[in-house]
Order: sequence, then structure tokens, then C-alpha cells
Amino acid sequence: PGFGGSPWKTLPTISPSVIHARFPRAITRRLTENSWEEAIVSEVESNVFRGSSDVEPVMLQVFERTQAGRVTLRRPADDQVFPVYVEVRRPEVVPTHDYAADPASGTFQFLTRERKPLIQTDCRNVADSPPTVLIEKYGVGAQILVPIVAADTLVGIISVHHVGGPREWTDDEVSAATSAAAEVSKILSASQQP
Repeated sequence: PGFGGSPWKTLPTISPSVIHARFPRAITRRLTENSWEEAIVSEVESNVFRGSSDVEPVMLQVFERTQAGRVTLRRPADDQVFPVYVEVRRPEVVPTHDYAADPASGTFQFLTRERKPLIQTDCRNVADSPPTVLIEKYGVGAQILVPIVAADTLVGIISVHHVGGPREWTDDEVSAATSAAAEVSKILSASQQP
């Protein structure tokens, strides 16, 4: 068992590679054909919100269904533009805890304007381009971005990152991200209730 009947298992280990900036809730592993795969689930301590622990299984499910390098939930904050709140990533993938969304980027402008998912199969060759730092420093080659909108306001963004070169996304992978956004929207709404 694990999350949602998946083969993920929570282990009581904390990765020293992320402890300086985050406090991982768990490192999860699952047995594949011949090896263990790991995922680091973490929250930025200063950005934790009521209900954020409910978001983790949702984010893990997206991570598992897409086999992405990194999946993040970003939300607006007073001092930053959409910093990372929850991140699930492979251990070898650079965390994005020090990167807040760039409101001038083509991707952010698209999400703000269109309020619909943005699927990018090759981040180096797209019209609504992501910030260069996302490609250069964080290795994003392809991504799915899904806005979370409440009362006609952008209240969150789910990012699914493929680290490496271009990648075609399947309908199931896009569906995983959009379903997660709907679920996170419900969790955020419930967390606002007294």
C-alpha cells in the first residue's frame, strides 16, 4: 500500500541535501523492476498553510502518474510572487525553493491571461517561453503548468517539470495535472473555512 493504492512507501529518512532550506516530510521509495526510485516530498517551512499536508498525496500522485523530475505547487505570498509551497522531486533534481515565479515571463503571462493549462514539449522553442533560469539552472526541458483559479483570481500554479530535453506529454499526464489542480483548489477552499 501507499498513497491511493500505489506502491509508494514512506520511509523515516531525511535527505541532507534538502535539510538546509526545507524540512522534508518524507522520502518515498517504490520498487520498480530492478531498483528503488526515490522522491523527496518537502514544504517550505515559511510557506506552509493549513491543509498543506492534504496536498502532499495529491502532488505525489501527479509525480507518479507523470514520471516527472519535479512537481511543485506555487501560491502567492506577500513577499514573493508565487513561491514554492510543496515540491516533489527526484533526489538528483535541483530543488526550486529559491526561485519565485517571474511575472514578466511568457508562461506566467499566459496563465494569468488564459487561465488554462499550458503544455510545453520543448521549453527552448515555445512562444510563451519560461524564464531562462528555469531552463539553465533547474534543467527544465518540458513542462505542464496548470493554473488554480478561485473567484477569478490566480491562487496557485501546479508545475510538472521534465528535467532534460524535450518531452511529449500524454493525455493521461495532462489529465493528472489538471485533476490535481481541481483537487488542490478544493483543499485550498476548505483551508480558508473557519
